[in-house]
Amino acid sequence: MPSKEVLPYVIGAGIGALLTLSLSHFFPCPFPLKRNSRNAFVLAVRLKIKPGTLGLFKEKWGALAKHCRSSAEPNCLSYELCVEKEDENSLLIYERYVSEEDLTGTHNASIPFKTFGKWLNELSDIVVPGSKSKNFYIEVR
Repeated sequence: MPSKEVLPYVIGAGIGALLTLSLSHFFPCPFPLKRNSRNAFVLAVRLKIKPGTLGLFKEKWGALAKHCRSSAEPNCLSYELCVEKEDENSLLIYERYVSEEDLTGTHNASIPFKTFGKWLNELSDIVVPGSKSKNFYIEVR
């Protein structure tokens, strides 16, 4: 039995868990998590942006992320932007797809992808030259 000091926290955690489980039945998450896929195809893009441009980058990238996470790309398992812990100008875009074709076909052919790519590569000078790299992976389980 927990001590008297800890008991309110234990009870609170239990009540919170019960409420979460019961409320999720009536109010499902508006952005349901996609199931994992065996041997997912992964793209990791690393780049460095100029200081003071993170807000603009997140705004432009956010429009593409919204598209990728929608039903327009059902085989996009995750599409995430990460900021390096020690340097907010060093970014990682982490993308997971059911297959390579879902990236090279559906995703790369989409208007939001082409719009973001054109902005990033041609219309803005936000990326530090020579800092962009792409690596492709196959997830193993």
